[in-house]
Amino acid sequence: MTYTLSNLLTDALLRLGKISPQVCSGGSATSAVVADIIAEGNSDSDFVNGYLFVLRTTDGLTPQGKFAKITAFVGSTGTFTFATMTDAVGAADVVGYTSPDVYPIQTLIRLANDALSSIHSLTMVDTTTLTGSVNKTEYPMAVAWKRNPPIRIDIQTNDDSDDNRWYRTYAWEYVPGATGSTSLIVFREDIDTDMKIRVWYQGNHPYVSLYDDEIDEHIHPELAKLLLVDKMLEWNISTSNGADDFLLQKWNDVKNQLAEAKLMYPIWRPKLGNKILVV
Repeated sequence: MTYTLSNLLTDALLRLGKISPQVCSGGSATSAVVADIIAEGNSDSDFVNGYLFVLRTTDGLTPQGKFAKITAFVGSTGTFTFATMTDAVGAADVVGYTSPDVYPIQTLIRLANDALSSIHSLTMVDTTTLTGSVNKTEYPMAVAWKRNPPIRIDIQTNDDSDDNRWYRTYAWEYVPGATGSTSLIVFREDIDTDMKIRVWYQGNHPYVSLYDDEIDEHIHPELAKLLLVDKMLEWNISTSNGADDFLLQKWNDVKNQLAEAKLMYPIWRPKLGNKILVV
């Protein structure tokens, strides 16, 4: 099952008790009715400027995963109004809502990206940037490789999408370029014309901002959640000038759990072979 930005945000909010899941009795693309909240006696201003997340729909289809800013709330009917989700919230769908004093959504998304970027060595593979050409041994690198030089290179020997017959080559070297200039990969042999060059490198997680943006499958959801919770608590403590002892203790507990999760769910990395020096 795909793990998305929305899943990550709601898992972290649930972990910290900052979101309240409830079953809807009805709704539309711009509203959700939660009858069970009526008895709580909330005022009409309690949730305005918070966010409503659609945690689960009865059919598993959209608007599941979507979230929108709450623009109005009527406590006597349990009705939330929000920016349109395009698709209607229906009876028996499960939603979660946050109060406006929780995390601003853009702050939460930034913290999620900070958490994902803290894993500095996700293994990436690029098979589109470089293509072989006879009588050519020097190839300009992509910018991403300059920040993280290649760790392995394979050469395509058969132009077939289901039978590429890649072979790993050790006959190459990385030549760094000056600031603002392109670095090079220099091969010690020609590569047949139109044969693809597959470059392995280590890079950061792509930026995520939309509700259905996917989290890299190499990161276990539990690890991703704890990475984000760690960043959220750090932000809380920073904005409170570190004065809340309860938050400090909670942050310390999460750091211990995060250390265990890193051992339990390690990020996959390829085994690197030694280059062979041919004299």
